[in-house]
Amino acid sequence: MSGPDRDGQTAAHPLPRTQDPRREQELGVVCDLLEGSRSGIGGVVLVEGPVGIGKTTLLGRLADAAGPHGMRVLRAACRPADGDVPFSGVRQLFVPLLESLDEAERDVLLEGYTSAARSALAHPVPGEPAPPASYGVLHGLHRFTARLARREPLVLLVDDAQYADAATVQFLSFSARRLAGLPVLLAVFRRTGGMVRRTRLDELAAQPRCRVVCPRPLAVEGIAAMVARETGGAGDEELHTALLDATGGNPLLLRAALSGMRDGARPPVADSLLRGGAEEEELFGACVLRVVGEQTPAAAAAARALAVLGDGATSEMCADLTGVPAGRLVPALRTLCAIGLVRGSADDRTWSLSSPLLERAVLAAMDGYERSSAHHRAARLLAVNGSHARQVVDHLLKAGAAVTEAWASAALREAAREAVGRGDQPGAVTILRYCRAHEPQEDTELLVELGLAEASVDVSASVRTLELALPGVSDPARRLTVVTTLVEGLLVEGRADRAVRVLAEHRARAPHGDEASERTLEARRLLASYEVCGTAAPCDDLASDGGTAGERALLASQSVLSVLRGHRVAQAVDAARLVLRLGIPAEDSPFPLNAAAVALLYADRAEETERFCARIGGSDGSRPGRDFPALRAEAYYRLGELSKILAPVGTAAADGPAHRSAGVNLPLIAVRVHALLDAGDLAGADVVVGEDLRVPPRDNWRWNEYLCARGRLHLAHHRPETALVDLLECGRRQRKWGRTSPGVSSWWFWAGHAHLASGEVDAARSLAEEMVGAARKNDLPRALGMALSLQAATEPGPRRSALLAEAVAVLEGSTARLELARVLLAHGRALHEAGQVAVARDVLRRGLELAEAVGAKALREWSLAALTATGARPRRTVSSGVDSLTRSEAEVARLAAAGRSNQEIASALFVTQRTVELHLTSVYRKLGLTGRRMLRDVLHEGAESRSA
Repeated sequence: MSGPDRDGQTAAHPLPRTQDPRREQELGVVCDLLEGSRSGIGGVVLVEGPVGIGKTTLLGRLADAAGPHGMRVLRAACRPADGDVPFSGVRQLFVPLLESLDEAERDVLLEGYTSAARSALAHPVPGEPAPPASYGVLHGLHRFTARLARREPLVLLVDDAQYADAATVQFLSFSARRLAGLPVLLAVFRRTGGMVRRTRLDELAAQPRCRVVCPRPLAVEGIAAMVARETGGAGDEELHTALLDATGGNPLLLRAALSGMRDGARPPVADSLLRGGAEEEELFGACVLRVVGEQTPAAAAAARALAVLGDGATSEMCADLTGVPAGRLVPALRTLCAIGLVRGSADDRTWSLSSPLLERAVLAAMDGYERSSAHHRAARLLAVNGSHARQVVDHLLKAGAAVTEAWASAALREAAREAVGRGDQPGAVTILRYCRAHEPQEDTELLVELGLAEASVDVSASVRTLELALPGVSDPARRLTVVTTLVEGLLVEGRADRAVRVLAEHRARAPHGDEASERTLEARRLLASYEVCGTAAPCDDLASDGGTAGERALLASQSVLSVLRGHRVAQAVDAARLVLRLGIPAEDSPFPLNAAAVALLYADRAEETERFCARIGGSDGSRPGRDFPALRAEAYYRLGELSKILAPVGTAAADGPAHRSAGVNLPLIAVRVHALLDAGDLAGADVVVGEDLRVPPRDNWRWNEYLCARGRLHLAHHRPETALVDLLECGRRQRKWGRTSPGVSSWWFWAGHAHLASGEVDAARSLAEEMVGAARKNDLPRALGMALSLQAATEPGPRRSALLAEAVAVLEGSTARLELARVLLAHGRALHEAGQVAVARDVLRRGLELAEAVGAKALREWSLAALTATGARPRRTVSSGVDSLTRSEAEVARLAAAGRSNQEIASALFVTQRTVELHLTSVYRKLGLTGRRMLRDVLHEGAESRSA
């Protein structure tokens, strides 16, 4: 890129920089062609894309750069009317130049050309035929171009070439094949999309010498440059990301949004589009709607239809919704595609608006009645076409109209049942509450379905709904389900007296001689009395054959109570297995099945509990109970499956003040805290615990496990005295509720280590010896291994190694991989201290491999340090880069890189915005970034390196 300087030499004249890597690349292509053409190589470039994508800007930069390169620019801007006038584009290129010369110079330039070629450059005379685009005419015009180029290098710019007449297009293609050796750059700009036909210039694009440039949407850097240029302020990264999400990087829409900010005197800051600021969205929406308003009525109707129907709407549905024939609607949709408002599939079958912000803007422009009517029509169309009930219901909920038609009521009920079937109780509750609010009278079955769905979402609401429904339920089996769910809700709320009365009333109404119901009620009474204060009597009747649902319910209750107290554990395990083997989903309510699974879990048979969870969470028709998520998470934890606990979907039920206040998910929160601590994510554990819950939300056993987890978290922060407050309170409450078996909770293990950290060795030894005895008596391998390792920590020298060796042997015969890794680490350290270095290395390597396998990063780091201390040289852990991210951090980073706001990420992962902010801060630190700008590229590079 150079032009003559005053010494006759050449100097570089780079094109103006745009601060956008995509634009720099596109300008670089043009720059290379300019340099080559100026030196006599000759070049052809075709720039194409939808309106507003930046073609005109690129054309202007090309024209600006031609002068410093010593090249003359001849320019033509084609118009729709030019298509009927042959060679109109050619005349726009050359006539202004000819008219700027005197007559003698014009004669010299045109000397020797045929009259036909000369007439092609002359203004057409009305009534006289234009010269045909014959070979002679095209050849003469090309020779004329070559003569001009020998006088000075040329740039021929043809803008909006999609409107060019056929003769001009033929000239462009003819000359493009013959530019070799000429100092000429032929630059043709054409619009694509909408009603524009691409075929007229395809021959030019197919030329071997032709470079095709398709300007891409602006990147964040280009948006930042445009913000500074249009508003006079640099803005911040959050705003740039929000604008990218809102406009898709289309310069036309971006300019409209920025002009709205400028006209509305809005500063370019992030408290706007990113966080859904109403005023900024209104400004952006007004600008976009102006663009839509400039289109045809069919295009405007198409935009409204897409806003109502959402992503992936078909042409037929849009046509039916708008009443515009498909023959007119599809071209209108193509027009919206051309200006960047709509994305369409390659076959013109499905369409979507380009951004959620655009969708909100179009919907906001519709009045309430219009929106409601449109959604109601969309629901009816989907129902008639046999679409999925969820799609129909989505539009019914948005319509907000009364459910007066049978098809609407049927769709709502079906969608609610499907939601329950896939475990989406919150979705089912939303649908059923809508039904109840809009149906003319109370429906008992609707109340039952709603109350059962609310049980895992809003316990208080479930209790109110089921109490209202209960008098109208006559079917014995259905009534039993309602009663048991209602009783569980009352117990969670701490209303034990009311629960007892409900059970008594139901028992009085149960059909005489209905033994199954009586046994089920007795089972429920046993667990109810236990959950309230742990006063249920010891259970000795574990010999039932479990032939009926009632017998299985009673057997399950007795087995779990026996295991909790460490009483006849072997018989209780057999009874629990019998319940799960004979349980029939259609007959057995969730609570006895869950109780049997809990009995196996606390008896250190976590693998059997996990198999039950896999079955009940599958498609065999089983209904998971209220405590099922915590049960499954605890089984995963005891098996060392940390990744399954920490998967993003696992956060949905754990995080959230509403669930904490009810106490329903406190056990699940506790499991997540333990898993995060083992995964080395101390900050994540802090986030999950959040603000301290100093007072139990309800006085039931669920609070105990939360205290245990919080105590362990204090211990991880090196606050043993504070940890003991929580852990010993947990132990006191466990004894109050009769949860005395060491296989139930690990509070004693962490309390023992807190005692040791406080210098209270005797207290730790006393706890350890008590739990060793109980674990041996009841054949609890996981608990025994943990208790032996705690006891070892209180003993010196050879005695410590012997206890740890026994703990390793016990745990090797179990499925407790996480605890085995923990004990191997302790054993390796003890061996090293005893001078057995080689043996210690082998033990520590096993511990390191196991810690890596279960994802226990904290144990892995400690094992690495211990192994290094023996003189080994293990590979180091990754403390930076993509591979150093925790699972939660990686998921948050992926969504942030995709352009999602913190609020959207929090919503998608069911966590708080504070959680997202903490994870992003950690991500930026590990990746060495200062913000989101380079996040996508860094994650992409990391994925490529792993795949390589």
